[in-house]
Amino acid sequence: MSQSLVGGKDSSQQSVANSCLNVGAGSAGASTAYYLNNFQSPCNRLNVTIYERNDYVGGRSTTVNAYHDPTQPVELGASIFVKLNHNLVNAAEEFALPIN
Repeated sequence: MSQSLVGGKDSSQQSVANSCLNVGAGSAGASTAYYLNNFQSPCNRLNVTIYERNDYVGGRSTTVNAYHDPTQPVELGASIFVKLNHNLVNAAEEFALPIN
């Protein structure tokens, strides 16, 4: 983590801004960035940057079309979406994602 000062010229108005780099936006990287952002202190700001090679968030938890045919979706996910998987169910509820 790196630090820099942000705010006014007067030292009483300055706060420390930390920078954090997440590599990957799979379930671990995306949730880490989300919780770091939500639980930061107003006096201790955190700039979170995520580097992801794909053009989507979710890592292996995604759907692809077999043989490029949209009528044949295949789940690549490392996990399955069932009620016993509390982490996925809670995340879907928190982000207001539809559950079919």
